[in-house]
Amino acid sequence: MPISAHEAMQLQAESNQKHIERADESYMDLGQVHIFNIGPIPHVISLGGLGMFTVTACPEGRIYSEPLKIWKMTPEGQNVDMNKIAERLVNGWGIAEAIVGYGQFMHKSSDMRKIGIFTAGGFITVRRRDGVEETMLASAEKPYLKQNPGAKVINTRKVTKAAIQAARKHGDERDEAEISTDILSAILPTEAEIDEATRLLHIHCSDLVNEANEYFRNNDLKEIQSLHRWAGNFTGQLELPWMKTSLIMTKCAICGNPLLPGVAICMGCETIQPGMEANIIAARTPKYAYLWDPSHPAYRVPEGAKATGKGKQQTT
Repeated sequence: MPISAHEAMQLQAESNQKHIERADESYMDLGQVHIFNIGPIPHVISLGGLGMFTVTACPEGRIYSEPLKIWKMTPEGQNVDMNKIAERLVNGWGIAEAIVGYGQFMHKSSDMRKIGIFTAGGFITVRRRDGVEETMLASAEKPYLKQNPGAKVINTRKVTKAAIQAARKHGDERDEAEISTDILSAILPTEAEIDEATRLLHIHCSDLVNEANEYFRNNDLKEIQSLHRWAGNFTGQLELPWMKTSLIMTKCAICGNPLLPGVAICMGCETIQPGMEANIIAARTPKYAYLWDPSHPAYRVPEGAKATGKGKQQTT
């Protein structure tokens, strides 16, 4: 008996489905890695087969965002054959490092800590048998301990009033002992982690402001984006001229380059803007000496000079 097109599609879909062998859910007992954001911009990061991860923005009036949570041992599907996928557990700290972009072999340009994103407990301190202490990525803990018998992890995290108050801003009404436990176990960030994230974000914003200042000096205003203005606002530099989005722009009649009101020379084609010759003469701009220097080969007698006898007409 013939089957409908819908039934055929359903049978095809069923034949394409693979059996998934799930990992033992005991991995959940190990807890989760928490990634926070102190900046006001959310970010979506793709890690291929592991999926898409969203780090939410820090709400106004709070110190940090709600955390992105990654299982400390995260199940990842692997093809066994054409009909079967088996989940294996991978190091969640390594996934967190890949999301934030500071892990081993990650390029500096991918490091999102500069924009306020950080992993609570992302670095650990290990004390070797000889008493020497080393700081390393949290993802390196297990292989390091395996290669260095007698070494142990030292919890250097500290509970401070500022860290507790930051949790309170999220509406955490638990007693201080419970909040302190979460800070020590890297469920909540420490004051030092928040301060470091803030420091890096301010450096990044300062770089963006300097970049916008350079664009402004070169009259390359189309390159100044909303991100630059956000950086100026974040660092409290509200009086910078390019921060004022209500500026009425003009265009160069020769090349069409956008110009701020009052600009004398177009940085695109270097043409003097109409009516701005007096500014060039007053500034004695060397490249435009033909306006003010009678010894310049291209000098022209100013209007009215013939009538008064001033100046000398030259031809070129």
